[in-house]
Amino acid sequence: MAYEILVSDSKVIDLESGRSAFSDIEATLRTTEAREPNELIEEAAGVDAMIVDASTQVTTSVLRSLDSLQVVGRSGIGVDNVDLETAQELGIPVVNVPDYCLDEVSTHALGMLLSCARKLPQLDAAVKRGEWDWSPARPICRLQGQTVGIVGFGKIGRNFAQKLRGLEVDVLVYDPYLSARDLSGFDVTRASFDQLLADSDFVSIHTPLTEETRYLFAAEAFETMPDHAVLINTARGPVVDEEALVAALKAGDLGGVGLDVRDPEPPENDPIADFENVVLSPTPGFTRRTRVVNSPGASARTSRAFSRAKSHETRSTRRTAGNSPLGTCVQPANSRSFSSPGRLAVTCSQRTRCHRAWLSWGISPSSRGEGYAPLSP
Repeated sequence: MAYEILVSDSKVIDLESGRSAFSDIEATLRTTEAREPNELIEEAAGVDAMIVDASTQVTTSVLRSLDSLQVVGRSGIGVDNVDLETAQELGIPVVNVPDYCLDEVSTHALGMLLSCARKLPQLDAAVKRGEWDWSPARPICRLQGQTVGIVGFGKIGRNFAQKLRGLEVDVLVYDPYLSARDLSGFDVTRASFDQLLADSDFVSIHTPLTEETRYLFAAEAFETMPDHAVLINTARGPVVDEEALVAALKAGDLGGVGLDVRDPEPPENDPIADFENVVLSPTPGFTRRTRVVNSPGASARTSRAFSRAKSHETRSTRRTAGNSPLGTCVQPANSRSFSSPGRLAVTCSQRTRCHRAWLSWGISPSSRGEGYAPLSP
């Protein structure tokens, strides 16, 4: 019997690599452009598994409508586009790629920081207008001795911190679920959110999108930041309240902004684009020269989860019995980092089952890369 896998992330998933990952279970892969729930329900009717990107909304209605669905794979780290509580209720494992594009995103964040610090957009625009004069870009700060605040110290945040080491800056970190001991060895200082905002010349966001982090950066945060401070966001657009951001830029309450993610995407009638001290990019932070990024990781994890799910009771049985013994087996991107205990795996006991399930699927802790923290009760 051939199983059907629907892929909504053709920009980075190579179907040939994906097919090889599913060779043991005789699977057929096809792609879709569907992103909205109603379209996805129609396109995914009868599929056994899905591999989705961050823009594909796997909502409650999607999960409840697809009776044949056994596994959801996320071809990246964040799972904010998947309704984990419903997946938990229906016993559908949700898998991700926790080491996805760590270097690429942290490098993009650093590039934006440097661009804002040295006023490159303003200087570039001036030269292209035929003006050989750098004075309109004043003041251009010296990076050495400045303070960089990192909000969210998971794997990407830690990669970003490592890249800052050679720049001779002081680094503050805010992550409410990490202790000072967790930060040892990174040459950073733990700070409260308000302290970080008040003391940082640059602030870089590296949090997942949760109810806790949605609009974390709003009017109060911008009022706390120094007027010369620069904000960088390569995480998720809705972590920043863009209306409040526009107001802060108009009032001169920020020195610069770098945004690789927006709310919504793409933005419409974008007032932020009118400011010269803003650097914008259309979310290429995950890319590198090689077009296919981590597709084997997404496909392999989905394949293992799918094989494991097939060995358990059927979906209809799980509906009747309640929670699957596997739980919602998301492999946390930033384990114990800016995700309260059980946020991804729902409860402590289920987190333990998730860890065992990952091991049974052949995904060892070492595959999580730097910053792995075991899922313990």
